[in-house]
Amino acid sequence: MNHKLPPHRQRLHCLPQDLQQALHDLPKPLQNAVHDAVAACKPQYTPRLYAHDWQEELYHEAIKAAWEANRRYDPSKGCLLYSWGLRVIGQQLQVGGGVDEA
Repeated sequence: MNHKLPPHRQRLHCLPQDLQQALHDLPKPLQNAVHDAVAACKPQYTPRLYAHDWQEELYHEAIKAAWEANRRYDPSKGCLLYSWGLRVIGQQLQVGGGVDEA
C-alpha cells in the first residue's frame, strides 16, 4: 500500500508558518483550489536556483486570491465554492480557466 503524500502536501511544510496558517484557515474547497491552481502553474523552464522562492510566491498569490474568492462568494449564484475559487485564483495566477470580468 502506497502512503506517499501528494506533491503539494510534500512542499507545504516548506512554506512560512503564516502562509501555512492562512491556507489552513480557508474552507477545504478553497484549500484544494489553491493547491490545484499552483500545481497548474508549470513554467516552460522552471527557475532551478529559485524554485522554492517561485513556489512560495505562487502560494502567496493563490492564498491571497482564495481569501478574496471566499469574501466575494455568493452560493445563491449556483456555483460550487471550489469552482469559484479555482476561477478567481486562476485569474490571479493567469493559469487559464478564468474569464475576465467586464
